[in-house]
Amino acid sequence: MKATIEFHPSDYEHPHLDKVAELIAIHTYKYKGRINDLNSFMRVSGDWWKKGIQNSMLQKWANAFIPNRRKAAPDKNEFVSLIEQIFIVCQSEDEWNKMRGLIPEKIFESYFSKRHVPAQIGYGVIVAINQVKVLYRPKIVLDGDGNRQTVDAASWNGEFGEFVEVKFQPDAFGKKEFGYLELLEGELDQAKVEHQILLVSFDDADFIKRMLVQKGLLRVNTRFKTMGHEEIIT
Repeated sequence: MKATIEFHPSDYEHPHLDKVAELIAIHTYKYKGRINDLNSFMRVSGDWWKKGIQNSMLQKWANAFIPNRRKAAPDKNEFVSLIEQIFIVCQSEDEWNKMRGLIPEKIFESYFSKRHVPAQIGYGVIVAINQVKVLYRPKIVLDGDGNRQTVDAASWNGEFGEFVEVKFQPDAFGKKEFGYLELLEGELDQAKVEHQILLVSFDDADFIKRMLVQKGLLRVNTRFKTMGHEEIIT
């Protein structure tokens, strides 16, 4: 009997954040080299809100990126304006952290939707195999571990499934993501579902794998595939 795969929406909707994240994704595809600027910004800005310095640091970053906005290229001004929009729509540290996850997800969604036509596609969904939801609930919660029940992106065409976790930087992956993905892989294998699990980050694919192996999150002989921005933004 052929297995059935269903996707159930789970992630909370954040329409005011989604809109800005989508505009940044569109800009990044329009100006291919912009992914490097976006990577640099995401690396330096992670703790701004936690330290309460987001407004002053945003101004410093903008001035360094474009010393003279009146003479800057339109695409660079557009990029700075989009980054500034983040700090207008985000009203808390939680929303800032959510936005940092939404941006890479929206960039990846554009690629993923084209990759799987036609197919059933879901974003931020619970995966159900033969009507049983895959839920990761560790009995012993170690540092960085915890409950997990969704994948960032998934596709199913009746024969083959692809399941994806997306982070901007590889060091953002943690134990709970891998605990969930390993459970999902085991359930897919048991149901004899042909599949691929992808770990997506906006670095070089080989670097992503090396870092995750060094962190002890990924086995050297893993079946998981790492994917970097060179495959997504072409």
